[in-house]
Amino acid sequence: MTKFRFTAIDPDRPVARDKITDIITVPLLLCDAAAAPVGEINLLLDGVGAELLHASLTRALEGSATIRGFG
Repeated sequence: MTKFRFTAIDPDRPVARDKITDIITVPLLLCDAAAAPVGEINLLLDGVGAELLHASLTRALEGSATIRGFG
């Protein structure tokens, strides 16, 4: 199994919402340390998960989120 370092949104697969269950599917690429794609996964979000992700990203973009170092 190849180790992955981070995920990125897959630009070749669309974000989709199931109209029956309202589950949102966000396609992600698994990338290695050299940023080469090594696999694909889907992030599945219900309405609450989508709202929490949106709020967290908004806070991060507006600079009001806690800054954490990588290490």
